[in-house]
Amino acid sequence: MSTHKCPISSCTWQVPDDRLMCLKHWEMVPTFKRRQVTVERDAVRKAGTAQTRQAAQLRYVKAQRAAIDSISHLAVLP
Repeated sequence: MSTHKCPISSCTWQVPDDRLMCLKHWEMVPTFKRRQVTVERDAVRKAGTAQTRQAAQLRYVKAQRAAIDSISHLAVLP
């Protein structure tokens, strides 16, 4: 299984590639932003054409960035 570092700068946890961040930080993200990440991830998975997939991927990246940004100033816990 491939992993990456949790994107919160103060965190050193390695998380599976199918997860955005460690569970501790994910639970700090506001619920509506967590839902948006999930919705956009699912849209990428369900996209039919390359054009649809590309648009969905852009929305997914924006949702991920919004989730990270929403807690980056709060997330000082490892």
